[in-house]
Amino acid sequence: MTDKKYTKKYSLIDIYLLFLFFLGIIGIFLIITVSLLFYKYNLNEAIEEGAAHLQAVANTIGSPFWIHQELTHIPGTMENFMREFSRMENIVFVRLVSESGIIEKGSDKKEIGMKIQNLPVFEKEITIRNGEFNGKQVKEFSL
Repeated sequence: MTDKKYTKKYSLIDIYLLFLFFLGIIGIFLIITVSLLFYKYNLNEAIEEGAAHLQAVANTIGSPFWIHQELTHIPGTMENFMREFSRMENIVFVRLVSESGIIEKGSDKKEIGMKIQNLPVFEKEITIRNGEFNGKQVKEFSL
């Protein structure tokens, strides 16, 4: 009898399964990476859209025609506009706030006259900051 030691290193099925395992890991990594990039792209698009909406509201409410309509012809025009605008998807509320932090006009009539805590910085450009509203994380746009 010959004493041959047969050592089985790897069979073809083992190599095939190992290749499929690594291929699966790479596939999962690629799916996660693409999903995160897509999420970040969509989040940036939503932020830019929100900024464009805020600019549209500021231009509309601040126009001399609307101020004239509000003061002389149709009181409540701005509040109605703000209330209807706040019904858009992803917009929680719209407020016109004085520099002292008092809500002058808003989409919710109950808030008018209330003082805002943690007042945003008012600048000529749109500022965006993270905030919390009713226990949810929101983006606050200020102008």
